[in-house]
Amino acid sequence: MNAHFKTHNSKFLIIIFALCLVPCALCLVSPALLYSQNAQLTVPSDVRTETMILNPQDSEPTSPIEGQIYYNNTDNRLYYHNGTAWKIFAGPDTNVATRIVAAVNSQNTTCVGATCSNPRADYSCNGIDDQQEINRAINDLPAGGGAVYPLEGTYNISTTLLEGETLNGIVPHNNTAIIGTGRGTVLRVASGASGVNVINASSITGILISQLMIDGNSKTGSNNSGIYFTFVTNSKIDKVWVENMSNSGIRLLTSSNNTITNNNVQGNYQEGIHLNSSSANNTISHNYMESNGNRGIHIGSYLCWYNIISHNEIKNSTYGIRFTSSGYNTVSHNNIQNNTELGIDINTAPGNIISSNNIQNSGSTGIYLYSQSDRTVISNNNLQNNKWGIVVTWSSNSTITGNIIYKNNPAAAAYDGIRVGERDAGQSSNYNIISSNRIYDSAGTGYGINILANCIGNYLLGNLIDGAGYIDSAIPPSYDRRIRDLGTNTTYTDKAKLTFQQAASQNPGPDGTINPGTYTYIPLNPNLTYTLNTTTAIANGKSGGDLLLLENINATNVITIPNNATTKLSPKPLPGGNRNTTLVKNDTLSLIWSGNETVGNWTEIGYSKNSP
Repeated sequence: MNAHFKTHNSKFLIIIFALCLVPCALCLVSPALLYSQNAQLTVPSDVRTETMILNPQDSEPTSPIEGQIYYNNTDNRLYYHNGTAWKIFAGPDTNVATRIVAAVNSQNTTCVGATCSNPRADYSCNGIDDQQEINRAINDLPAGGGAVYPLEGTYNISTTLLEGETLNGIVPHNNTAIIGTGRGTVLRVASGASGVNVINASSITGILISQLMIDGNSKTGSNNSGIYFTFVTNSKIDKVWVENMSNSGIRLLTSSNNTITNNNVQGNYQEGIHLNSSSANNTISHNYMESNGNRGIHIGSYLCWYNIISHNEIKNSTYGIRFTSSGYNTVSHNNIQNNTELGIDINTAPGNIISSNNIQNSGSTGIYLYSQSDRTVISNNNLQNNKWGIVVTWSSNSTITGNIIYKNNPAAAAYDGIRVGERDAGQSSNYNIISSNRIYDSAGTGYGINILANCIGNYLLGNLIDGAGYIDSAIPPSYDRRIRDLGTNTTYTDKAKLTFQQAASQNPGPDGTINPGTYTYIPLNPNLTYTLNTTTAIANGKSGGDLLLLENINATNVITIPNNATTKLSPKPLPGGNRNTTLVKNDTLSLIWSGNETVGNWTEIGYSKNSP
């Protein structure tokens, strides 16, 4: 070990070393221990010392040699010289990373011309093409990976390539961690640069990007993205600020099993976060995104499957979340507010689950399902103060259930709570289930649920639609806009409307039995004047409370329903005084099933004589 030091009293120095450096007086004459004032002290490895006192200095010693140490009186740290630069001796900074990089304006960085150094860092940047120094630090990591720690300060990132690199920007390798000091570590696009991907990863796995800021320099240049992954797997972007890029904040292309979490993504020109052709379990969660041009989050525009988007806050973009040509993703528990067009836009994207999101103040529609986005589940969302709540256009076989759609129709305009319709002729929305939604409006002139023409077989069940915007409180009501149905074969089991399930016309069998099956409305078409005998029955219903509506649709043949063990009919003013019910054309009989299959009991609840 070599140490340089000074003392004002050489005799005192001899005494100190005599007492502290050797255990016995015989050591003083050892030829291995040489000393003199203001000269080099050589201490062999078998000599111990309890105390060494170094004279504090305000600046680095000049003309250092390898192994020299000194104590800095300014920052109260001990430094050693490694033959190239001064390094902190056992300081905390050496423990946080495999390699440390300093910016031109990091604390303790000094520059002579274009050459800069920092005693805390392995590499020092000079403010020009700083990605090259960071990439050198990455290249200097062990083969198995490691951490690069950019100190506080601003790093200017350009497209200039480091020798041997094919990607611009900062280029991680497998199992690389790039960890900053928080928002104080700024990776900034160089003024006027274009086509920069600030952190640019390709065909690697296991990287971590955390605790730093990526700054687009007020959207300088064009086509600059903050973080760009291509064929990257099992990696994480966490606690990063990405702001003011001229393209996307964070972009994943053909990448899977990645996590993007706890980031702050604001003011980027295109989208905050963009997944393209990225399938299989990417997770985007707990991010804050605001004022990202076209889209807060864009899933597409091609084949992004089985990703999770949850617990994000997305504000003040054109679209909050947009899916294009991407299916079977889960979107849940996001807070989506004040976007100028759509809260969630689903375009040519089947099988997505949209659940438990809060969507408010969209300039157009809360949730828009469009262009063969079939088999989508939209459930338990809170949609308030949008124009349209939910719009389904040219999409079928979806389920819309348990949503709260509240106070849409700004300025009392004619927008609907739920709108199901075609886009063009032949592009209908069919066989969708709309159930258990709570739809309220106090002032608008639209409809609670609006089924447009050419829509076939949609099913409405148990929706509660109220508010002065949909129904007048007067009795009888002066208007009722809860449901408008211009479609075909729409079915209702709904507070606002009930539809019976219609069977094909039925001629009673040879024994006179009528078979309801699963139907609630049976048009009877007897092929002769037919009277049921008193020993046969209407077949059992399925469960207690089943309804059955019978109508004779035959112009000439009469059918008689007997009052017997299986049917309990009310007295009719018929010849002979019996209680049988005769149905001529257009007469109807309504029955309810008791649920007692042993006794068999269809009880009359209504009869209408509509024949001449």
